[in-house]
Amino acid sequence: MRRYTKGEKPLLSISLLVSNSIDTIQKCMESIKPLLEAIPSELIVVDGGSKDGAIDVAREYADEIVPFVWCNDFSAARNVGLERATGQWFLYLDDDEWFEDVTEIIQFFQSGEYKQYENGWYIVRNYSDKEKRSYTDAYVGRMHKRVPELRFVGKIHEVLSPASSVIKYFSCYVHHFGYVFDTAEQKKQKSERNITLVELEYKKNSNNLGMAAQLVQEYIVDEQFEKAEKLMQKLLEENKNNIQQPLMQYIILGLVRLAEAREDWEKAEQKLHWIEKTYCLNEAAQLACAAERIIIADKKGDSNCVLEAFPTYSSMCMQVRDGGIDIQRKLVMDFYAYVSEEIEQQMVDAAMRAMLKTDNFSIAEQVFEKIKWTKETRWAEAYGKILLRAYEKDSASDAFFKSLDAALNNPRMHDIVLAHIEQLLAYDPSRRELFLEKAEVWHRTEAFFRLLFMERCLRQEDKKLIEQSIQQYLAVPSEKYDALATAALLKETAWISKLLEWIDFSTFQQGVASYLREHEPEYVWKNTEELRNVWPENRKLYYDYM
Repeated sequence: MRRYTKGEKPLLSISLLVSNSIDTIQKCMESIKPLLEAIPSELIVVDGGSKDGAIDVAREYADEIVPFVWCNDFSAARNVGLERATGQWFLYLDDDEWFEDVTEIIQFFQSGEYKQYENGWYIVRNYSDKEKRSYTDAYVGRMHKRVPELRFVGKIHEVLSPASSVIKYFSCYVHHFGYVFDTAEQKKQKSERNITLVELEYKKNSNNLGMAAQLVQEYIVDEQFEKAEKLMQKLLEENKNNIQQPLMQYIILGLVRLAEAREDWEKAEQKLHWIEKTYCLNEAAQLACAAERIIIADKKGDSNCVLEAFPTYSSMCMQVRDGGIDIQRKLVMDFYAYVSEEIEQQMVDAAMRAMLKTDNFSIAEQVFEKIKWTKETRWAEAYGKILLRAYEKDSASDAFFKSLDAALNNPRMHDIVLAHIEQLLAYDPSRRELFLEKAEVWHRTEAFFRLLFMERCLRQEDKKLIEQSIQQYLAVPSEKYDALATAALLKETAWISKLLEWIDFSTFQQGVASYLREHEPEYVWKNTEELRNVWPENRKLYYDYM
């Protein structure tokens, strides 16, 4: 399986630790195959005692299989692969992970950009369900320029040492389902294994804040709340002069997470206020606080607090994405998750509930910017209401119209949103005019909303309003005339001859059929008689449809 010329060293060594991963090993291998084929590389598989056939799958791709007797030490296993590596760079991953796309990494090496860096970080997407509905993203330093002193350290949550600050941040990510369990017992077993190994590491070096933070997190996950609280208080006492250390910032926020895990929302809110008042927080911790404030307020039912907090969170997320806040180099544990799509969607959902509850849409535009209109389905009805209520409350803007256009592209939301639009346009003529004026920037839907307006007017007795609405619709480009317009105008035979200047007979037939589905046939009878004078060659129309 050698992928480089004999006698030369590969550019990249990839090391994989395999142990009973038959469900994911094929995806993992296939995901790195393009990388292995595109650049001079080697794949070293460390067999940690796999007995389910996973190692047989890995053998089809690997250049070398290295046996390893498991000894509850991840670094020991990783170092076996590192010691066999000969490439200029070293990349490692787990057998239950697979890349979505490795194009960015391929370009990194093929372009020669790798010569400018010593370390590469990509994203691990940790799912909490098998359907990929819920996940958090976290940056990990899994690619290193290989130097003689490079070694893995730590029995668990192992890292490569020495670390480097010359880092290339990739946007590519791996899928990871390591925290998705079929049973509570599986979850318990993994948590107990992790706690045992982390406790050993922390006992060996109590100054290791990384292990301390991991232990706090494991205690909370395993619901050992008293141990978690006792350890955090100990760390705060011992590190009074070291609070600015990023790991300590994470540990401080653990007090809030602990209260949330206990579902003590009052205490969570108190701890959050105390932390912000007592400590000088870095930007990553400030972002975390902004998100936690929304989470807590939403759980407490404090809608006004949610509305107050959302703009801060939204602004900080935007600054992170625009590079104004360089959170990447302050990353600790899962702080980066607060700008992930999953957490952001939670914030949007909370803001949506708050707006509907308070009938306050002052932050609607900021919420619109965050909504993934093309993906969202859980809150379709509510989002439709928000869009139209926001417009009704005079908070509409270009952002509103862009969001509405995006919502109409969502099949689940399309009919719901249109129903609300019809209601809105039905009773307020002045608002109709403003809506239609704004809709002119919106090429795809302009004609449709003029059609909605016309249909509403046709149901009323105001002849002047009917005439005005028809003229407005007839002013849009000819390609917008369709069967829907035909069906609407069948009630106003005086305008049909004008309409027929732009449509063909097939479209007209569709319009009549559509109209007949909603109205009594005898109502169309009279109008089809009128139509025979417009299209003499289609006198059979009456008989075709009656």
